[in-house]
Amino acid sequence: GLVKLKQAGFNVPDFFGWHMEDQDSSTLEDWLKRLPNSPLAVRSSALSEDGIEHSFAGQYESKLRVPNSKETVVQAALEINQDAQSDRVKRYMQHGAVEQPKSSSIPLVIQSMIEPAWSGVLFTVDPVSGLRDRMVLSFVAGDAEALVGGEVNGASIQLPRWGMENGGEPIDSTDVPEGLKPHLDALFKGGLGAENRLNMPADLEWAIDSNGVLYWLQMRPITTVQGLNPNELDSYLSNRALTQQVFTLGNIGEMMPGAVTPLTAEVFGGSIDAGLIDFASRSGVPKLNPNSERRYVQTFYYRLFFNLSNLYDFCRYTALNHKEN
Repeated sequence: GLVKLKQAGFNVPDFFGWHMEDQDSSTLEDWLKRLPNSPLAVRSSALSEDGIEHSFAGQYESKLRVPNSKETVVQAALEINQDAQSDRVKRYMQHGAVEQPKSSSIPLVIQSMIEPAWSGVLFTVDPVSGLRDRMVLSFVAGDAEALVGGEVNGASIQLPRWGMENGGEPIDSTDVPEGLKPHLDALFKGGLGAENRLNMPADLEWAIDSNGVLYWLQMRPITTVQGLNPNELDSYLSNRALTQQVFTLGNIGEMMPGAVTPLTAEVFGGSIDAGLIDFASRSGVPKLNPNSERRYVQTFYYRLFFNLSNLYDFCRYTALNHKEN
């Protein structure tokens, strides 16, 4: 994840990968010299840790503010590997059907430590509902070790995709501390870029230092939503100006309550839309192509909606034609 972020131009603290099975201490010393002479973060990076089907986020230990020396890094690595053999981790592996590591030690990431003013996690889709029209930003003051490990909840807000793309505000923005507000747009755009790079919903760790510099600390797939996309039937609105259009479940929701299948959305919804387009043209509305983008019946989250804003066509054009005649 870090390599992909780095290759995509994200601001990632300097890091390198290391495995305790590499007994050449001079190699470790050479790599440590390439990092700034500042405290380090020594983090687990097991192959089973950030997979598409399972995530081990928060299960293995990380050691923060480790002095930059061979002795302290090796000691931190020993403690992380010892914890990786704990009963807690083994039970989690069995519960999640995760393959046990073949080696007695796990790979590590050695990274320059960022002292954050704010830090947290950004999910590019809602990890609970699976809805993909929003991102979820969780944050705490200081470092997010307890947040990532599930020890504290922190605060969370939603970043609506279409609203943020058009200069809108996040939901519950009044709950965002003033020091974090200027960075919401950069976090949102970073989430979009990371998701495109990963080609799937992403779970990102981030930190903002006291100088206001944003760093990206990790990227992994969101395992709970793989294969789940309640937006895949959504109508494509070319202008994405959802805040300027009104949709209703009235009437059509009574005819077809609840979620519909793709076949129902295509045949039932498409037939009503084509019929309304024909009715509109007979009422004086400029001729619309029934095979083009849906105008009156549109689908969101597997449900059929009437586009009430477009249904005003009947009033708008009929009144205009009456006035002209």
